[in-house]
Amino acid sequence: MSYFAGYPNLEASAGASLVSDTFVITMLAGEDLSPGYLVEITGDFTVKKCQTQNSTKVKGITLTGAKNGSPVSIACRGLVRATAWGSIGAGDQIGSASGGTSAGFIISDNNSKNTTILGQALQAIASGGVGIVALW
Repeated sequence: MSYFAGYPNLEASAGASLVSDTFVITMLAGEDLSPGYLVEITGDFTVKKCQTQNSTKVKGITLTGAKNGSPVSIACRGLVRATAWGSIGAGDQIGSASGGTSAGFIISDNNSKNTTILGQALQAIASGGVGIVALW
């Protein structure tokens, strides 16, 4: 039996160093989620749409939709589609937008001196548009 019962991609036994070597993980949705949302950890193995600009709790971008309390697949690294809040240029560094109507979106963050850069836009993305980004 897995130490992380209910989390199919976390297969190590208790005490093992490597828990998962995949960049797509499964967590629980703390609210209804659609694909393409930037999510942050809000509880044990639980995520919600990111509500904070330059959040240090960002986990990744949802690949699937999920109802509150259901499993949701999240890309932690790699190439994914994300929704922009404000215009983003090709090559811009990306970070998390603030909450409210921008919850779960990415922003251009080229002037940041913090460590919350999530990746880089591979193409220009208009505000409200969806584009491909590289997460690291």
